[in-house]
Amino acid sequence: MDDSSRPQEDAWRPDHWDEIPQTVRGHLQFHLTTAANNHRLSRLLEFASLIVSATIPVAAAVDAPAGVIAGLGALATVLVSMSTRGRYRENWLRHNQLVLAIQHELVLFDHRRRPYRDVDGDRRATLAITVDELVQTEAASWAERERVALPRPSAAPDPSP
Repeated sequence: MDDSSRPQEDAWRPDHWDEIPQTVRGHLQFHLTTAANNHRLSRLLEFASLIVSATIPVAAAVDAPAGVIAGLGALATVLVSMSTRGRYRENWLRHNQLVLAIQHELVLFDHRRRPYRDVDGDRRATLAITVDELVQTEAASWAERERVALPRPSAAPDPSP
């Protein structure tokens, strides 16, 4: 896997990095790292399941024992299930979108654009609040998606005759 697809943690360093509130830097660092980790896991599981799945017909063609072919099939199923259940690709995209939104706010802050134009106001507090709202909105959206995705308990059978 080449390093060009990995986000660079130091890629976003405005000249006045020390002026950026610690909470904003923390959110940016966390989501950069989490996006990179999810991207790596997504690609690893995708490639591993592809390779294992491709070996099944080869194993059958060379008359491998049925246990080997069954084991490869089971391993392919586990890899695909891990990828699906872990939602690594979805999480990579979600965290990456949040990184881009935070970076957009930093550009506005850096160039003193709205809402960071007012030099009399507390620009740093406005940036911290705006980024925190972005993070909280994404967390609430994630929680709602998880809630909707949970299986609903089935109704218990009526014990009366």
